[in-house]
Amino acid sequence: MTVTFIMGNGFDIGLGLHTGYECFYEEYCKFKSDDSENIRQFKTMLKERNNQNETKIIDWADFERAFGQHSEEFSFDEKSKYIERFEDFVYNFNRYLEDEEKLVDYSNENEIANTMDAAVTTYYHIRSGDKDAIQDIYNRVYSHQIYNFISFNYTKTVDRCAQILKDSLHGDNSRTVGKVIHIHGYVEENMIMGVNDPSQISNNEFANDTILANELVKPQQNESVHSNYEKQTLETINSSDIICIYGMSLGETDKKWWNIIANWLAKNNDHALVIMKYTKSFNRRFTFSQIGLTDKVINRFIDLAEPPSLIADSIRSQIFVGINHNVFQMNLRKKDPIIEHNKEKSSTEHRKEKLNAEHRKNKPTTEFGMNKSESHKQKTNDKTYLWGPRATEQAQNLLDIAPHYLSELEIPEDRLPAVLGNKK
Repeated sequence: MTVTFIMGNGFDIGLGLHTGYECFYEEYCKFKSDDSENIRQFKTMLKERNNQNETKIIDWADFERAFGQHSEEFSFDEKSKYIERFEDFVYNFNRYLEDEEKLVDYSNENEIANTMDAAVTTYYHIRSGDKDAIQDIYNRVYSHQIYNFISFNYTKTVDRCAQILKDSLHGDNSRTVGKVIHIHGYVEENMIMGVNDPSQISNNEFANDTILANELVKPQQNESVHSNYEKQTLETINSSDIICIYGMSLGETDKKWWNIIANWLAKNNDHALVIMKYTKSFNRRFTFSQIGLTDKVINRFIDLAEPPSLIADSIRSQIFVGINHNVFQMNLRKKDPIIEHNKEKSSTEHRKEKLNAEHRKNKPTTEFGMNKSESHKQKTNDKTYLWGPRATEQAQNLLDIAPHYLSELEIPEDRLPAVLGNKK
């Protein structure tokens, strides 16, 4: 029994990485001193697109498709400008991803193993009827389970988490982790980005240019670098019993793979495709929300896969949709010490202000033979010190929580009991 998980950028986002298009867009569009005039114009154009709903780019599939369409704004003599924009964007995205990937903390291997294990065993626990249908496949095809991963990401987060899962399954003769394949390469090597085929390059002269197509069309890039990624991916898909697409937008620039999966479905009625869809607009309370979104996802896949009509009708019942079923989600992002320090500083200042506000509300109390106003506060060296019974009580309550807060109350040393003076 082989289950293959096709992993998209949603996996990295679920780990806490800021790898969505909009996150990188914010960074990329900042002008740099060494930007050429051509790159500055490109960044300005991206900003203008982002300000209009009808042209706003939402995800990476949108960007790749939009960049293919962007070619129509150039003449053939301006090909170098078009390529410069593409290469500058990819180069900076590569460096951005490299920095983001360093922020993943893999130290809690038990948490990672448990989350991964739960994900590969409960991914199909979506609608009860769908769960039963997929469980029937498990029952009919039951055997040693192999979990493969095909990553459309450039980071190695899937690799690391899959390896931790594999290590945790050591000694389990019924389950194992198989292959981890990167169809579009890695941050460190053969990073492949672009369109699905030359027809998605709107400028016909560019589309027919072999050099440009080899740089911009993803399957041709794979072939040019002799990566063998596509061969491995095809073999893995064809050997699968169930495929689960997780964290991916069904984009036009990966149509080749949707077509291959549709044909794989048609070969065997026991094959099943589970598509995980995340959306903010989903409302679990209403059936019409669930039905409408499920049908939309299935129709989108079939439209992109472009199978013959007879195949399209037959495979529809083999496609299942899980909505907001974020089974692989786990926050592994390292805490930023500067951000955490600022949060702590803000929290400390808030607590200090709260304590001082409480002191201002309370009536002064006579102590040590001083009058009420004198016993509540004493001004020394242009500083106002809070002391007396109320201040002492506040200080005592803080001892077990955070002794360093005593300094914030600014209580004179000679007014503190010995134990408080020592703590401070």
